[in-house]
Amino acid sequence: MPWGNRKEKPVEITDEDAGKAESMAACGLRDQDIAAVLGLAESTMKRKIGPRLVRGRGKGLASVAATAYRMAAGGKHPTMTQFFLRARGGWRDQEAAAIEVDSKGKVRVRVIIPPDYQEPATPEQKP
Repeated sequence: MPWGNRKEKPVEITDEDAGKAESMAACGLRDQDIAAVLGLAESTMKRKIGPRLVRGRGKGLASVAATAYRMAAGGKHPTMTQFFLRARGGWRDQEAAAIEVDSKGKVRVRVIIPPDYQEPATPEQKP
């Protein structure tokens, strides 16, 4: 039978199933896995509830980012502080900095300026 003449019942996705899909997307599941759990073709799922999947991924990412930020800013996880500054603060390995945490949990950032460093020219200093 040609594809255009199918007499199949249209797929209906309940709001409950869409919510489950959004939650699974927030947890990082792949679209093909979410579709398998719901018993749908991946293309049908994306067509019917694509925006819910996108929203779920955004919520999951926001949650992880918030946790990473709290860890980075809290002073108890210096490695996360370094990671966060590199990933979100524009720091690069060529910039020398030391992050230290003393026994009381106080964080100190020490920037090490190389001896051959020269300040960039300001607009009034340019020829």
